[in-house]
Amino acid sequence: LPHGAVKGPVIAWQRVAGAAVAAVPLGLLLAGVWQAQRCFDRFARGKVFTWAAFVLLRRFAGFVAAAALAAMVAGALLSVLLTVYNPPGQKVLALAVSSSHVFTVFFAGVVWLMADVIRQGRDIADENRQFV
Repeated sequence: LPHGAVKGPVIAWQRVAGAAVAAVPLGLLLAGVWQAQRCFDRFARGKVFTWAAFVLLRRFAGFVAAAALAAMVAGALLSVLLTVYNPPGQKVLALAVSSSHVFTVFFAGVVWLMADVIRQGRDIADENRQFV
C-alpha cells in the first residue's frame, strides 16, 4: 500500500483478520516443507525411486505453488481489510505480482517435473525387477 493509504487507526478485528490472512501463505509453505522433509528422509534411507517419494515431492511442489498464489491473494485481501473504514473513494484494492511470486511458481513447476522423473525411475526399476 502507498504511504498514507490507511486513514485512521487499525482496530482489533482488522489486526486479527490481517494476521490470519497473512498466515495462510506461510502455513502452506510450512506444510510443503514438511512434505519435503519426509521425502528427503526417505532419500536418506535409500528409498529414492518409490511411490511415496514421488507423492511427497509432488505435494511439496503443490504446496509451494499454492503458497505463492495465496501470497498474491493475501496482499489484495490485506489492502481491502486495512482500508475498509477509509472514506468513500479512498478505499484501496492493491494487486501485485512480484518476481519472487513468479520465481516460486516456476520453482514449484521444476520440482513437480523432478517428481515425475522419480515416478519414471520407479516404473523402470519395477520393470527391471520383473526380468530378474
